[in-house]
Amino acid sequence: GAGVRANVVTFNCLIGACCKSSRKHGLTMVEKGVKILEMMKESGVRPNSASFNTLISACAEAAAGSTSSKAAGAALTRGLALLRDMPNWGLRPDVISFTSLLTAGERAVRTGDTTVIQNGKALLTRMQEAGVQADVVTYTSLLSCFASAAAEGIPGDWVQRSVEVLEDMKAAGVAPTSVTALVVTDAVAKSVRAINKGNQEGREAQERLRKLFRQLDRNGDGKVSVEELRKVFSVQSRLGKRMRVSREDSSTGGSAKDGDGEDPVEGGELSRQVASLRAAKEEA
Repeated sequence: GAGVRANVVTFNCLIGACCKSSRKHGLTMVEKGVKILEMMKESGVRPNSASFNTLISACAEAAAGSTSSKAAGAALTRGLALLRDMPNWGLRPDVISFTSLLTAGERAVRTGDTTVIQNGKALLTRMQEAGVQADVVTYTSLLSCFASAAAEGIPGDWVQRSVEVLEDMKAAGVAPTSVTALVVTDAVAKSVRAINKGNQEGREAQERLRKLFRQLDRNGDGKVSVEELRKVFSVQSRLGKRMRVSREDSSTGGSAKDGDGEDPVEGGELSRQVASLRAAKEEA
């Protein structure tokens, strides 16, 4: 007799089962989920955004459960491929699609994998192209990747990259939260500890980072609050220009001026700290 025809809900339940098992069984379960997508196509059932988001979440779970950078990287690379494949099915990624990968990327960094860090800005660009508005969770997830990279001692200018994300948030009109402030504080603190203390360049770079932190920590309580971070936002348009201070200017003490010739501490000094830090790390 005629059986019950499977529909998108039926297939999504199967994909969900793969997702639940992916933390323990890794990429194997993700690939089983991909085969279910192929079965949907053969059955004439069109997957929806939930189908892909669940699979992308499975990739995130597989990465989170990985103990090696290779396995974590493979899972996240698969997730990025699924994200790119969605338009081929006539589907539009949403904020969940992107944020799932960024959140998993932060966990994967702890194994030494940098897949999401390397693709972080590209993910934000792809979000814009897809007409998806990144929210504070999206941006904070990327900042968490940088903080974890600093904690793991992975080479990179994580403080500078964090400031660039703050600039992106400002441009998008996304206000930071207390969690954002905590993550930025963590990135600075971990970067200070990661710098080699045994040579003069390292000590100088550490001091510059501490000065940068003091610029953010306006009330001197050893933390960066959301209110302090929002005050930094108020000078981001000037800060963005100062982030491009040349290495020669920073090393010779050149002063960055704004349009009216002023050199506000909130903008000019902070940017020189970052520019000088980058120069010192290049020389080290």
